Amino acid sequence: MPLTKIQSLGITDGTIVNADINASAAIAGTKLSGAGKVLQVVQGTSMVRTTTTSTTFVNTNVTVNITPSSASNKILITGHTQLYSPNISTTYGPGVAIKRNSTEVWKSSASGSNYFSFFGSNANTLLIPVPFGYLDSPSLTSSITYTLAISSFTGTSVEDFAGDLGARYTGVIIAMEIAG
Repeated sequence: MPLTKIQSLGITDGTIVNADINASAAIAGTKLSGAGKVLQVVQGTSMVRTTTTSTTFVNTNVTVNITPSSASNKILITGHTQLYSPNISTTYGPGVAIKRNSTEVWKSSASGSNYFSFFGSNANTLLIPVPFGYLDSPSLTSSITYTLAISSFTGTSVEDFAGDLGARYTGVIIAMEIAG
């Protein structure tokens, strides 16, 4: 079917330029609604090293605070860190967890355990970048602190933000409130 005419709505010369597009053509953020809308985004960072030999999860300095506007909203937690463990003697290295206030809501899992695994005949030092993410349903409207926690599988030393030869690394945690 041949196209014979397009209604121009005031464009008289047949060419659309920036001046023909006005603010009313934009979608206002207040017009967006419904589940899935990002309501707020906050970030926490840290370069402070945490070292532990604990086989239970120990809080790091990577934290972020957020106050949900509705109890039906969800919080998407994402981020990254780097873990270093110099004396691993088994195939399991350090583990990470995300805590909401003091409650573990997510933890790493490898080969049925809660730790990152590695393989190799002479692998006794582990330096690994660790991205993480979790969609939480806290059912709260009060302030929430999300914290990254680390632990050791065998009681050997584990550090976050410690790179090769003592290089420093910034850990990041981001919390996004998502409309429920």
